[in-house]
Amino acid sequence: MRTVSYFTLFILFFAACRKDEPTKIVDPPPPPTEYIPTYSPCGTETGEVFAIKSTKRWQAGASCRTVKISGKTYWVVEFTTCSSGALRESITFGAIPDHNPIQKYAFQHWHNGVIAGTLDPRYHILGADGDVLEDTYSIDTTTSVTNFFEIDRWDKANKRAEGHFAFSANIREPRYNPASPKKVAFTSGRFWLNLP
Repeated sequence: MRTVSYFTLFILFFAACRKDEPTKIVDPPPPPTEYIPTYSPCGTETGEVFAIKSTKRWQAGASCRTVKISGKTYWVVEFTTCSSGALRESITFGAIPDHNPIQKYAFQHWHNGVIAGTLDPRYHILGADGDVLEDTYSIDTTTSVTNFFEIDRWDKANKRAEGHFAFSANIREPRYNPASPKKVAFTSGRFWLNLP
């Protein structure tokens, strides 16, 4: 009986004196990098835009034009990038009212026409010679990015507009190009453009 007691004490003493191995903290592997294409601006004579596209610095050309919808005049602002002279990306912010353009616009899907104070932007990826629509993206309503488009300056006398924006979008499935990312986010966006 004494032998069992000594043996038990010996085991407890040995276990108490034994050094524990330090726990190794292993960082989780980085998430797989998603293909985020970036291109050059399609000319900046009429305007320019800078933003962060997902995690990369993004620059594009900017332009605008007017359209008539139900007899009212609206402005359409477009940001574009090119590769080897061919259009590759386009973001369109449409139906900015001519009578009151300086405001902050929320984003909303328009199912039955223009909704005052909101925009329904689109992001497009183009292929071939810039004339083939590959994939289209629309507003991501589940994102932590606060989607908005704000015009800070709209000076018709000097023909110049300025503003800032943030836009997160989801791809519309089925996608044409399997390499196109499922989501795209543009943050810290600033732009200027010449008014026609």
